[in-house]
Amino acid sequence: MCSTRMLALLLLVTCGTLCMPTYAQAQDEGLAPSSYQRYQGFTHPSRELMVESYIDGMLETLHVKEGDRFAKGQVLVSMDASIQVLAVEVARLQSESNAEIDAAEARVIEAQAELDSQNELAKTGSATPREIRQAEARLVVAKADRQLASENKRLAAKQYEIEQERLELYTFKAPFGGQVVAVATAEGAEEGAALRQNDPIMHLVQIDPLIARISLPEQVVDQLKVGSIYPLGVGRRTKPAQAKLTHIASVVDRGSQLIEVVFEIPNRDSLIRSGVRCRLLDVDASSGELAKQ
Repeated sequence: MCSTRMLALLLLVTCGTLCMPTYAQAQDEGLAPSSYQRYQGFTHPSRELMVESYIDGMLETLHVKEGDRFAKGQVLVSMDASIQVLAVEVARLQSESNAEIDAAEARVIEAQAELDSQNELAKTGSATPREIRQAEARLVVAKADRQLASENKRLAAKQYEIEQERLELYTFKAPFGGQVVAVATAEGAEEGAALRQNDPIMHLVQIDPLIARISLPEQVVDQLKVGSIYPLGVGRRTKPAQAKLTHIASVVDRGSQLIEVVFEIPNRDSLIRSGVRCRLLDVDASSGELAKQ
């Protein structure tokens, strides 16, 4: 029994030694061991998006592949839009047609002429009051038809706009500049594949800037100021990254009693990867306070 406990203790100590960053590792990274072992976080993309199919249809073209970089507004995915292109053309022709209005206007003119004729006949007693009422009713109906034709014209113009908006759903343009992390080929996202609405197509991230999330003790957070620049140790980089503090959480984590803060790291050359460890270098772990400059 004693030997079993000793073996378990030895394994626990060994595991802790392997998992804990060493002084040599900290020196290799150009960091003090006190700031290396505590108050670590990770870098994250500033924006992340899983592109899904907006519609049922055939995936026509993937304009980018895994690892490609893209600019904001660049077309990344095209669906087969041949049917929708025809729908747009039909809606355009209907919106530009004046045939219904012209026909309705002609009926108004004819009904007005008939009423005028009946009124003239009535002066000589050749038209009865009933015939005049009928002519007046036909004019009212003709004018109502003309009004309806005008409304249909406006509705056709709106339908044309709707069909144009629907056509936009057949192409996906990047809402931000970034990089393609993965294309969902395992889920069937290949050129020529039939997709259903909400099927995944590709995973996008924006890594310039990167976001760093670090949990810190309250005494450190109280010394930080949103909008100020602070040095962060990132991954194995020997040169600290100058990061802007953008957010301080208003809630303290009950378990750790730490507060999450968010930094923004410029990453124009994409030299810093998302998902690497990062540390606020000004924190002295022995005192738990922000080091004085």
